[in-house]
Amino acid sequence: MCAWMAVAATGACGGGGEVDFELSTDRLLFTAAHTCAFPPAQEVTATVRARGDGGTLYIVIVSTDPAVESISDVQITSQTMGRAVVTPAQASSLGPGVFTSTITVSACVDDPTCATGQLSGSPRRIDVRYEIGEPGITDDPSAYTVSRWEVAARSTPFVGDVRLTSLGLEPHAVVATAAGEVSVYRSGDAGASWQRLPAPAVVAAAADFAVVGTDTAIYMSGGTSAAGAATGAVWKFDGSTWTQQTATAFPARARHAMAQHGGRLHVLGGRAGGVLLDDVWASDDEGVTWTQVATTHFPARYDVCAASFGGALYALGGTTLFADGRAELWRSNDGAVWSQVALPVNTPLYQATLTPSARCAVLDDRLYYIGIGASYTCLAASVSTANGTDWQFEAAVDPPDYSALPGAAVVGGAIYIASGGNGARSIYRSVR
Repeated sequence: MCAWMAVAATGACGGGGEVDFELSTDRLLFTAAHTCAFPPAQEVTATVRARGDGGTLYIVIVSTDPAVESISDVQITSQTMGRAVVTPAQASSLGPGVFTSTITVSACVDDPTCATGQLSGSPRRIDVRYEIGEPGITDDPSAYTVSRWEVAARSTPFVGDVRLTSLGLEPHAVVATAAGEVSVYRSGDAGASWQRLPAPAVVAAAADFAVVGTDTAIYMSGGTSAAGAATGAVWKFDGSTWTQQTATAFPARARHAMAQHGGRLHVLGGRAGGVLLDDVWASDDEGVTWTQVATTHFPARYDVCAASFGGALYALGGTTLFADGRAELWRSNDGAVWSQVALPVNTPLYQATLTPSARCAVLDDRLYYIGIGASYTCLAASVSTANGTDWQFEAAVDPPDYSALPGAAVVGGAIYIASGGNGARSIYRSVR
């Protein structure tokens, strides 16, 4: 049982006058077509009609589970009216069926508990009914192109901030220590074991950097130093040696995206301290020189995921300073002019990007966005598309991967992702 209370001073209550208390409705109906739907909240208005010498008006709201998730504090809109917003529970947490709750609203004078001083007409009751349809959206396991995720390595020899990528035909891990030293590990047995390459570590970033791998090199950009300052440097690893391509490629940033598209390297978004970035930069000389290319682009965000797919560059998801996921999909043919791809509410990608993971990959002519938990939670599903428009659910990492690390490697017909808290990292790979 939950209770909310709002208080307002009014000259319209008390003094022994005749009082009426009314609500705008005595019934609320919420409907969700499926368990991944989000029915909108509804507003209830309370009205007090009175004659008297004044007093303090209290409104106490008590709700029973399970249909109601929360009720806002009452906002007093005048001396005689107030309103509150009722938010239903997440359909995914309840499952299919019909659920009910009761909301009791009491109005009184000079008693914060409303045990005394009740106004005539108080308390009022609101009956809540919540109808939820079938599970999922198009969550059909028979349609999965990734049937499951399996653990390739439960514990790796590296800690620190990690980005998986590919170099040639093997998965690689770019690992940064808290001191800002960056080294590279390689797996020659499908992620089961990892060996540090003999290349000397370089002082490049301690965290929040971005990487992209090609057939011949790994490129690393941005990130934060051991002192917490963002950087705009770009580095290249050719399999044996790190080379700094430039120290100031673009404005310093962290938690941004990096991708190769149309033979050029691209850097998108990110943040520099409390400033979110919405710019796009490109290089056609392996990261030595960079040009700002975006003219019409997506709203500022960080933890965005970028991938080249089907002749276009895509920006998926991301988040804002307030940590709300941007359930959006943007597309560009050249990295300069961007258009937003329609992403209706309650579609698979919309649900998946509500919880940013910054992990996307292209495998077998499909673009994947790998969420951070099981698909039945809706907010953390893994999804894929063959055309950039129509998305379907895929098998999710199970148990839910709440400590996901950005980045993914695609090697040998599988997608590799990394997770783990402050200790050793775990590696997962997809299974068809």
